[in-house]
Amino acid sequence: MDRGSVSLVQSGRTRRRLVRRGTGGRVPRRLHLPDRASAWRPPATDGFVAPTHVQDLDIRPESLPSDIGSAARLLWDRGEHRAALALLYRGLLSRLAHVHRVPIRDSTTEGDCLALAATHLDGRRHSYALRLVRVWQRTVYAHQPANTPLVYDLCDGFAMLDAASVEARA
Repeated sequence: MDRGSVSLVQSGRTRRRLVRRGTGGRVPRRLHLPDRASAWRPPATDGFVAPTHVQDLDIRPESLPSDIGSAARLLWDRGEHRAALALLYRGLLSRLAHVHRVPIRDSTTEGDCLALAATHLDGRRHSYALRLVRVWQRTVYAHQPANTPLVYDLCDGFAMLDAASVEARA
């Protein structure tokens, strides 16, 4: 490596710093990066950067099936109720951040998401998000099972959050 070139030094799971080589280690420069290497995305022209995770939920669009509603319904029909609702909830968070540009962060709570979404979604989409979050919370935290017709309705309605339906509205 020639004098002054830069390399990435790894420390355990976390990328920690950039170090100038060829200077005898006298001039280290640090750059703290997130634990998840994929968390960095180039900023949009207006500075908005969508998160890749909320809490420990991966909300990257590429981590989700292309037809979330159908995939969730399949999980529900196989008896994987929590997985079905988790997929719908992850999909909701992903669409809020990546399609509707809701400024959620990795520490945003369900209530925070709904409050932020209220300023970015029309009434019909916000109502859908509210119903989905309430079903998610009752099932996961209160251990109250959701009824099948309601979950089917959430699965069938998920497409209203997709980009094509947003563009058609604009």
